[in-house]
Amino acid sequence: MKFISVFFRIIGIIILILVALALPLSLLGRAVGNLVSSPDAMLELVEQNILNEDRAADLVEEIVTAGLDLEVNTDNDITHLVFDALSDLEHDDWIEIMDEVAPTDVMVDTTREILEGFYTWMDGDKSNFKLEIDLRPWKENISSNAGDVMELVLNSLPPCTAQQTQEFSSIDEALRTGEGFPPCRPPENLYQDLIAEASREARQRMGELPDEQDIVEDLSAADLGDLKDIREQYRRARAILKWGWLLVVFLYLTAIPMGTRSIQGFFNWAGRPLLISGALTFLIAILMLLGIVALGFGVGGGILSDLPQVALPIVEGLIGSVVASIAWPLVFLGIFQLFLGGIALVIGFVIGRVWKSEETPEEQLEDEGSTLILASEEDQPDEILEDEPEEDSIEENDEDEPEEDASEEKDEDSPTGMFG
Repeated sequence: MKFISVFFRIIGIIILILVALALPLSLLGRAVGNLVSSPDAMLELVEQNILNEDRAADLVEEIVTAGLDLEVNTDNDITHLVFDALSDLEHDDWIEIMDEVAPTDVMVDTTREILEGFYTWMDGDKSNFKLEIDLRPWKENISSNAGDVMELVLNSLPPCTAQQTQEFSSIDEALRTGEGFPPCRPPENLYQDLIAEASREARQRMGELPDEQDIVEDLSAADLGDLKDIREQYRRARAILKWGWLLVVFLYLTAIPMGTRSIQGFFNWAGRPLLISGALTFLIAILMLLGIVALGFGVGGGILSDLPQVALPIVEGLIGSVVASIAWPLVFLGIFQLFLGGIALVIGFVIGRVWKSEETPEEQLEDEGSTLILASEEDQPDEILEDEPEEDSIEENDEDEPEEDASEEKDEDSPTGMFG
């Protein structure tokens, strides 16, 4: 029995060590699983780092600049003039354009539709995949504000020279019908006509679009099959990440009784792994948060150096938000484990002190399994003085008994003893 007890105690110690190391990693996986499986959490990340007029203005401005650098559609004079006009816009002008054409609330609502539709399909069993978005807010904003956008663009053009002003009479009709674009700020009468024409053209184009659009309707059968495979892998990974920590906790609760023989030992064995796990969890979270700070100081610039300049702050912001969303829950979980571990050790210590005070000296010797000094002469002088003579007398009696036994045996062996 003693061998079996020692065997299970060793197994329990090994399991608790593994638990102390595995629990922080399982809690890290849980935080990652909660993040990637929540459309609301993903929407918050995108909203913080992309879905605002300032970020969107940066992206659109970069696209226009890239179009100019690549000399897109240079054979089309009108397109070239439009790109030239857009390149003259200031950053504040781009922010105003995005505020009118694609305000934050419209972008957030559309992104929410996409994420909710995607996660609904990932969590369901439908074979066909649709992501329908409502285009009506976009159509309304573009139709209503196209004239204001045209006004911003026209105001960004350089003033016309005298010769250009004279030439407007020859291109007046083309500009009024939307078949041209002025190289400079036109006269007032043509200026107002161009704004009105932009509004009319926008309403016409938006009226031709449907109110709802499936943005993945062009997916091929092969692409849909790949998405189904991704869906199965996602479900398995999500289950492991979100619920793997329960297996670690089960092993933890199983190992505690294997290594303890008392209530005091139970709390001690329960507290120490939690202290180690809590410290490691807290350390992982702090290192992740320090990584965000390092990224903010450009430490990760070498890794992200290949990204376009406009995309660099967006990617850095996304990385920082993702890491923070994972790290902060780990901070609180680490503190919680440290608190529980400390409470368990305190309870074990208190129980041990209470039992020690209630046990007799003989029980203390039996529990500890080693020689224990029961009391010093200063603490219990009378009891020791009274007990010592009794022990001496017992020892003297024990020494006398063998002599009596020997004499009895000698009498029995003698002839007179046997026969009388």
